[in-house]
Formats: sequence, C-alpha cells, structure tokens
Amino acid sequence: MYRSYGAQVPPDSTLHRILYSAFSRSDILDFLMKEFRESGLEPFAFEFHRLEKGDFYDYHSDDNQGRRLQAVLYLSADSDPAAGGALDFARASPREIIFGPMPPRANRLLLFNCHDGYLHSVSRLRSATPRRSISFAYRRPVK
Repeated sequence: MYRSYGAQVPPDSTLHRILYSAFSRSDILDFLMKEFRESGLEPFAFEFHRLEKGDFYDYHSDDNQGRRLQAVLYLSADSDPAAGGALDFARASPREIIFGPMPPRANRLLLFNCHDGYLHSVSRLRSATPRRSISFAYRRPVK
C-alpha cells in the first residue's frame, strides 16, 4: 500500500521564489559541483510530503524532467529508527542495496543522485507520528 500526501509548491508562488533563492546560492552550487561533480544545476520541483502510519514508497527513480540530484529535508521530530520511514538506496540492475537504511531525523538534509539507474525507497512507517518532509530536485536548465 502506498499513500503520499504531497503538494507541489506552485512555481509562481512567493514560497517557491524563497526556496529557489535559498537553494541556488553559490556556496550550495559549489558544494554540489565538488561532491557530485555536477555543474550548471538549478533547483526546481519543491514538494511537501506527509506519510501516515502504514505508508511507504517502493523502490523508484526520480529520474525525470532532467533531474540530476534529489534532496529531502526532514521536518518531523520522530527519529527513532524503529518508527520506520527510513530511506534505502539501490542500483536498478541488478537490484542491490548500496546504502541504508537512513532513518529520518529532524533538520537532516539528504542529497542523492537520481539518475543513471539509482533507486530509492522509504520503509513502512510504523509510528503514529506522521513523517513530514520537503523534497526538491536539481536539474540542468531546460533550454
């Protein structure tokens, strides 16, 4: 069973402009170049997510619309690993877990590659406390 209560931040909204400004600062883009060897990126597709008890994301790729890197900022305070909602990373073929589980922790920002056959999943949430996060992607500008 998969449910996600997500809402995309409208591209013409004040919130989108604030987030875009914050995540396109030169120091952040320099970090992405150094750590991920990705240049010429811009942030886009900001989304809020809320998972309830029993919710999960099966393995999937966010490789669409030119996405190169994906980011998740955890907003919920529940950081007990037994609560579920942890992120795992895998290769698409052959399916092999390469990192995880990474439990959600408030104010943790995860950046990860979302192209070239990399997948990720979120384990079933066992806690009654909803898991809240904001996600966004970096892509190469569309010409």
